[in-house]
Amino acid sequence: ASASASASPMELSIDELRTNMAVEVVDSIAATDAAHQAQRQVAALSAQLRCAEERERFAQQRADAMGRQLSTLENRLKITTSETPNLNPHPDPHPNSIPARH
Repeated sequence: ASASASASPMELSIDELRTNMAVEVVDSIAATDAAHQAQRQVAALSAQLRCAEERERFAQQRADAMGRQLSTLENRLKITTSETPNLNPHPDPHPNSIPARH
C-alpha cells in the first residue's frame, strides 16, 4: 500500500468536506430564514402594540372629555337647582292618586 492510500482516519476526503460544507450552508440559510421570520413577527407584534396603545390613548382622551362634560353638566344642574325657587314646597305624597271629589 502506498502512503497516499493510507490516509489517517482524521483526514476527510474532498467529497466529505464538500458535503459538510453544504450542510453548514443549508443550516446557515435555515437559521437566517428563521431569524428573518422572527424579525417579521417582532415587527408585526410591535405594530399591534402601537395600535393598542393608540386605541388606549384615544379611549383615555374620550373618558377625560366625558368626565369634563359630566362635571360641567353637574355644575349647571347645581346652579339651576339653586336658582329655581321651590314652586311646590309641599309635594303631593301620592302624585299618581286620583284627587277625592267633595
